[in-house]
Amino acid sequence: LFSHYEPDAVASYRLPGDTQPRYITANEGDAREYTYFSEDKRVKELTLDPYLLLAVMSIESSFDPNARSAAGAQGLMQVLTRVHVDKFAPFGGAAAAFDPVANISVGSRILKEYLVREGSVEGALKSYVGAALHEHDSGYGYKVMSERERIAAAAAGRPIPAKPLSPPVVDNDTRATALGGASG
Repeated sequence: LFSHYEPDAVASYRLPGDTQPRYITANEGDAREYTYFSEDKRVKELTLDPYLLLAVMSIESSFDPNARSAAGAQGLMQVLTRVHVDKFAPFGGAAAAFDPVANISVGSRILKEYLVREGSVEGALKSYVGAALHEHDSGYGYKVMSERERIAAAAAGRPIPAKPLSPPVVDNDTRATALGGASG
């Protein structure tokens, strides 16, 4: 799995001790034109790191397709359907937020748009968690990138890092004001 556009397949599996299924996606390439997405050329050509996508799902929902947040975010990628309702239209509307294929498709589209707009993974993650207008993301980017490193190590057969990346230094006042809703 080298990139992510729109998944051709979604599969689930469980490891010993898992209470929720884990989801993986596969994309073998797709020549179809998705006319319902009116993305500019840069967003269309952008591919997402699949480990980053899995890390976002891990941090956002712990791979629970039925996850809901107090802020109203839903599904694997915790998309705020009230903000992104138009993106769910091709999948039958906002009720599709709990469908793994729809949620991953919409969440990855949002992340791609933020990558193009912000110009960096860090900036995109800050926007994804709803902290674009704040000085800090309260450690969200750190958590996602640490999880991405763990997933990449596991996929490569390397030892999984026991110690995560060094966390950013954020004071308590900033932490209290920086957290907004995911995908806002």
